[in-house]
Amino acid sequence: MPAADHAVHILIAPTFPGRIRVAVIYLRPLIPGDAGLFQLIGQCKLTAVVHRDALINDAKLLCAQLPFQRIDCLHGRLCTAIRHHYNIFVPGFALGQHQQCNRTFLLAFGASENTIEYAVNYMNIYAVGTIFVQLTLGMNMFITTQGFAKTGMLSVLIGAVMNIVLDPLFIFAFHLGVRGAALATILSQAVSCIWVLSFLCGKKTILHIRKKNLILKPEIILPCVALGLATFIMQASESIISVCFNSSLLKYGGDIAVGAMTILTSVMQFAMLPLQGLGQGAQPVLSYNYGAKNRDRVKKAFRLLLTASLCYSTILWAFIMLFPQVFAEMFTSDSALLGFTKSALRIYCACLLLFGIQIACQMAFTSFGKAKASIAVAVTRKFILLLPLIYLLPHILTGNKTNAVYMAEPIADFLAVSFTTVLFTFQFRKVLKELEG
Repeated sequence: MPAADHAVHILIAPTFPGRIRVAVIYLRPLIPGDAGLFQLIGQCKLTAVVHRDALINDAKLLCAQLPFQRIDCLHGRLCTAIRHHYNIFVPGFALGQHQQCNRTFLLAFGASENTIEYAVNYMNIYAVGTIFVQLTLGMNMFITTQGFAKTGMLSVLIGAVMNIVLDPLFIFAFHLGVRGAALATILSQAVSCIWVLSFLCGKKTILHIRKKNLILKPEIILPCVALGLATFIMQASESIISVCFNSSLLKYGGDIAVGAMTILTSVMQFAMLPLQGLGQGAQPVLSYNYGAKNRDRVKKAFRLLLTASLCYSTILWAFIMLFPQVFAEMFTSDSALLGFTKSALRIYCACLLLFGIQIACQMAFTSFGKAKASIAVAVTRKFILLLPLIYLLPHILTGNKTNAVYMAEPIADFLAVSFTTVLFTFQFRKVLKELEG
């Protein structure tokens, strides 16, 4: 879903009128924080159940292999997750409706006085669609985990295709401007939400939504929150990091540096999402074989995940280093911004090739139920390393303070991957010894 959202903006944003395009670009850093909410609960929910119980390899065999009580328990987990999503997004929805609050947030994220009205108009409408975004993102994970991968993919494609079609229609044909872009987004998500919920209430699904299970149960929610917390931190912290980057870049490089940073962040996230997709696809395999104490298959599955992730990140890194302008042109046609972004992209993505290691190890931590290790990895990279470096490097590398801010990312990435590799090596050895016993 986040990948489709990026693709929509890549296809549509270059056709927007100047200030509308800039306003939408400044709103991009808010999306990871919104998407991060569903990661807190939905992503690891059934994965946690499978790896603890080690009863199934294919969710479609659930009814044949689990007793009624276990199926009912899983129904309860599904419905409890829905209720918890509701409790999360309702306060956010109410908060999002306050225009002054939106204005403060958007100014913090780098919007200027020239673009703030466009950004506020977009955000006021987009906030209404939070209910659809959260339900679609969170509940679609339960469709995929049951083994209905095609249905889960269709849920994503429905919203993405509708957004691509409705954006130019509302903006240009109906002359709604930036409000049209926001309206197209929430209508597309609403259709996806109806599709997801109708499937989970239909006959094909194994796990059905039941009214009696729509209550919060700490014994279900808390362990799942622990496992999902690392991914939530990774997603939600992108918004916090964006504020820090933008404030420093505005100080040392002005509007053009902030505009370039938004493009760099989008390129980085677009690169990261396939890696996260590989990791999420490998999680059920790792979890099941870990629970079944199949040592050899755990090793093989992780080795395959690490190889695929590292190959992808290395190839993408090579393309960015060789053809940075191609990636920048996806988001802007402004010659000055293109020239600035071209050199900044090489600095910012210098250690992208190592991200395959980072994501593979972090996803494996979650699959093995190592919530503390997974959280430690996520917190170390974002808050212990990257945040201080954003503010320290401009005082150390005084020759070009703008580039010094950009350099915080690759330096933090290198140190974080080194820490993750060492931690995972020790933890993985313990896991293998545990499986031997």
